[in-house]
Amino acid sequence: MANYTTSTSNKSRDRAVKLLLCGGIGLHYFYVGRIKAGLIHCIIGLALYGMIVASILDAELHAAILPGILMLLAFNAPDLIRLKLGKFRDNVGDYLFPA
Repeated sequence: MANYTTSTSNKSRDRAVKLLLCGGIGLHYFYVGRIKAGLIHCIIGLALYGMIVASILDAELHAAILPGILMLLAFNAPDLIRLKLGKFRDNVGDYLFPA
């Protein structure tokens, strides 16, 4: 009979969730060692934050506040779902450990 083992990362899933919820600018990717994905996520997240701040400061752009917030939430939702389901992987392909 075959014995199957799964390897898990030494990174905590709970910490990655907390870093994701700290602003959604890719900190969770940097934590697990996925630097390229973290940089891409950081650039897009900061651009969305810039859009939200610009719409707050400019009276003509007030209609863009809600779409900016919704885009930021939609941009981070897949990562949050994968983290909660335990399907998020670190830089070597191992799943994060649950505690």
